[in-house]
Amino acid sequence: GAPPLLVKPGPGEYSNRTVASPHVTVMLIDLLNEPLITETIIGRGVADSLKNLDSSDGLYLYILTPRGELHAMYPLPKPDTGVTPVTESWTRNIVPTLQAASKDLAGLRPVADLDIGSRLDLTMDAMRDLGSQLAQASGRKNLIWVTGGIPVVGFSTSAQSGMNFTNPIRWFAERLEQAQIVVYTVQTTEGAAEAEILDELTTITGGREYSSSRAVEAVQQAIMDSRANYEIGYYSAPADPDPKRRKIRVVCGRREVRLQTAHGFYTVPPRILPNG
Repeated sequence: GAPPLLVKPGPGEYSNRTVASPHVTVMLIDLLNEPLITETIIGRGVADSLKNLDSSDGLYLYILTPRGELHAMYPLPKPDTGVTPVTESWTRNIVPTLQAASKDLAGLRPVADLDIGSRLDLTMDAMRDLGSQLAQASGRKNLIWVTGGIPVVGFSTSAQSGMNFTNPIRWFAERLEQAQIVVYTVQTTEGAAEAEILDELTTITGGREYSSSRAVEAVQQAIMDSRANYEIGYYSAPADPDPKRRKIRVVCGRREVRLQTAHGFYTVPPRILPNG
């Protein structure tokens, strides 16, 4: 039968429902935050992994260019158009397609964009744009971010001072989580400082982190997680905004069951996204 409706209970109560909907997964290849722009990063990394996927149904691909522009390779369908299943996966020919795109899009960044604050702004703008498009689809959505990462704390040349972007990143992650967008990350570098932002996004939205050699595993796991998605809503008493992280722990009585959930949340001041 139909799953129960998710009715908002009182503080301290919870409700749940099973979710069975077609998966929507967007992969964002981030060239803006790569230390080096080469064909090898794309051709031998993500592309070589994606070409082995059995199906590309529900999978879409974008590139964040070195200038901070969002380039659609295989874009999300318009809200008022239906999705036509493809007879052959577009990922079969992804290697030459991405190699050609890398030649067209790769180039030196503008000097201003090398600033940590500018890079973060451009990156969040692109992810916010994708998030607004993804939010138009019902149910859970996946965003796979292939990136070198951005330091959460660093020196801003434009501001001529040290900057800490922890709170804005947490606010952004909370908004993604509220839109049922789960972030999976594929880190193409080994920098610990650059990995902090990836940890914040995956922890708050309930996603997973992968190394550069495991891009196809990230896609497969995101699709699998969508198909085994069970939604639980918990409404606590109102809390004033503060930087304290509130932990979430979900357990199951069956020992063989492994749960992948958000690890916690932050109470952040209410803000309105520019794109609604």
